[in-house]
Amino acid sequence: MDMSLSKKSKRALVLGAAGQDGTLLCDSLLKSGYRVLGIGRSKGKEFLSAKYSFKIIDLRESELLAQELNNFKPNVIFHVAAVHGSAGIDYEEIWGDAILVNTVSVHVALEYMRRTDPECKLIYASSSKIFGGYLPKIINEQTKNTSSCLYSITKNATFDLIEFYRNKYALKASVVYLFNHESKYRQAGFFIPTILESLASAVMGKDDRFNINSLRFYCDWGSAEEYMNIVIKIYEKSPGEDFVLGTGKCFYAKDLVDKLFQMYDLNYADFINEIDNKKVNSEYCVDTSKLREYVGIEPKRDIIEVCKDILLSNYGI
Repeated sequence: MDMSLSKKSKRALVLGAAGQDGTLLCDSLLKSGYRVLGIGRSKGKEFLSAKYSFKIIDLRESELLAQELNNFKPNVIFHVAAVHGSAGIDYEEIWGDAILVNTVSVHVALEYMRRTDPECKLIYASSSKIFGGYLPKIINEQTKNTSSCLYSITKNATFDLIEFYRNKYALKASVVYLFNHESKYRQAGFFIPTILESLASAVMGKDDRFNINSLRFYCDWGSAEEYMNIVIKIYEKSPGEDFVLGTGKCFYAKDLVDKLFQMYDLNYADFINEIDNKKVNSEYCVDTSKLREYVGIEPKRDIIEVCKDILLSNYGI
C-alpha cells in the first residue's frame, strides 16, 4: 500500500456494500487498515472489525445519502451499487430506480466533494456494456461509448456527469469499466452461477436440467476479489484516471462450459438446455496497458481457477 496515505486519509465509504463487489471491497479495505462505512439496501456480510459499520439506506433517497456523507466525511467513495440484472432483464420497468441509483446518487457524491471536501476521491464502477452490444476487437480507455440498452444509458450518463465535474471543478473521480467478474458472492441467475449450479447438481448425481439463453458468445471473465483489490490500488496510486479492467483473455462460453464439465468427466449437453444457439458476438481483447503503466498491476487469475474456488466454497466439490 502507498505509504503516503496517512491514517487520517483511510476513511472509505462503500455504496453497494451488500452486493458481490461491495462485500469483497469492504473485506479488502478492512484488511488494508481502512475505516469503512458500508451502505446497502439490505444487510450484507458482517465483518468482525471495530473499523467497520453498516447502514441500510436506499440510494434512491438522496437526502439520506447526503446526510451520511456529511456525518462520515470519507476520504474516498467507492460507488459499486447498481440496479442491474442478468442478460435479458427488462429495464423499461425499473428505469426510474436505475437512474436514481446508477446516476443520481453519484451526483450526490460529487456535490459533497464540490461543496464540502474537494480532496475526497470517487471511484465509480461502470460496465463493459457501455461499449455497445457488439464489442469492438480491441477495447481500451479510448474506445467509444455506445448505449445499447437502458442500463448502459445510465452508465454513460454517469460518465458524462463525472467528466463535467472533473473538468469544471477539478475533482478526482475515476471511472473503472469492469468486465465480467465472478466470486462465491455472485447473485443467482447470472450465467456463471447457473452453470456452476448445474455442474454441482450433475456431480452430485442429480439429473436436473438447467436452461441457458445461449452458449454462443465470447466473454472476458475474471476474479471479482482480484478486481476489487485492483480498484483500491487505482484509488491509492492513480485517482482521477479511468481504466478498463479485464483479463485480456476471451473465452467462448461453450468452450468454457465444456472444460468445466470435462473436469468431472461429464457432458454438459446432458444437463444444460441451450435455448438460443445463434452466435451473439465475436472475440475481443481488453487492453489493460494503461493499468499496467499507471498502477503497476493487472489481473492474473483465470476464470477456470475462479470457478474451481466457487465450486469448492459453495458446493464442497
